[in-house]
Amino acid sequence: MNREDWMMAHYNLYDSLRLDRAKDAAALAQEIDQRIQAGSTRNPGGLEELQVARAVLGDPYRRSAYDQRLNDPNAPAMTPDSLRQLAHTNLGGGNASGMTSGNASGMDAGMTAEKPAEAAPLTGRPYQYGPSRQTSSLPQQHHSTEPIPKVEEGQESDKKKRTVWPIAAAAVALVALVGGGLWWFAGQGTGPNATQGTAWEQPYAMVAEDFPNIIAANDGGRGIDGLPCTAREYGNDETAKIRCVDDKVGITVIQYDTEAAREAAIPPSESVEHYGNEVCEFTSAKIPGQDTETYYMAPNSHWSNYLILVNGDSAANLRMRLPIC
Repeated sequence: MNREDWMMAHYNLYDSLRLDRAKDAAALAQEIDQRIQAGSTRNPGGLEELQVARAVLGDPYRRSAYDQRLNDPNAPAMTPDSLRQLAHTNLGGGNASGMTSGNASGMDAGMTAEKPAEAAPLTGRPYQYGPSRQTSSLPQQHHSTEPIPKVEEGQESDKKKRTVWPIAAAAVALVALVGGGLWWFAGQGTGPNATQGTAWEQPYAMVAEDFPNIIAANDGGRGIDGLPCTAREYGNDETAKIRCVDDKVGITVIQYDTEAAREAAIPPSESVEHYGNEVCEFTSAKIPGQDTETYYMAPNSHWSNYLILVNGDSAANLRMRLPIC
């Protein structure tokens, strides 16, 4: 299969690794573990592909989600980056991160895959989530806050500025299951312009890695919808912040030290919306008292210490298009 054909199709781990799809998750996990331990990495993606396959195919929950998408020829292409992110999410039975060194034992053969309890079916387009449900108002907590940063026309990094955020409430599971990707051995990020800008430094590199389909591959590069992304100065209990913004809309991804710190900062809202599909869900609400329309999105699982904020005239629509799951 040439590159063009591959980019239009699902990445088939069974074919790539020559695995018997009839085997259960425990048997596949054992076989992949043996290959990793033996150093047998002649497959196209080498050790990383084996580790991702171990996390996805060796876990009944992740495998169920993967097989369902693989069986749907009309679904958006399943790419290596999609699989990397699926490998790092907990869908109900495994570790929060499915990535292992190859020493973990297989899952119980009798275990059957289940979908998250609150998941709603996909509606057919990538990153389109099912109907929302709402919860009652959050407790009125008081926070020392400053306004959410306005959408900026300039693209200069404001690392010298500090903004203290309010944040708090329900957390939910997010995993990007589909999205554009590169060959396993490419070794580059998937931002729309991976060659622009300079390499992210830590701790920002970790944030960009966790959201490769939103954040540019490099500091100063262009992310989703061509938005320029830059590192920003972070405040108390925050460990990193990246903002992608133009003169109409902005996306801020904030990493916190802990999930508790993230939740303690979320502002109260009249109602919190819950969205999801067959592999993930998240909570979202409009943040009152802002100069522009602003929403937050709160994931959990591998992303439980992250908060995503979207502001601008098209914020309500953009938040539903973000390739998180």
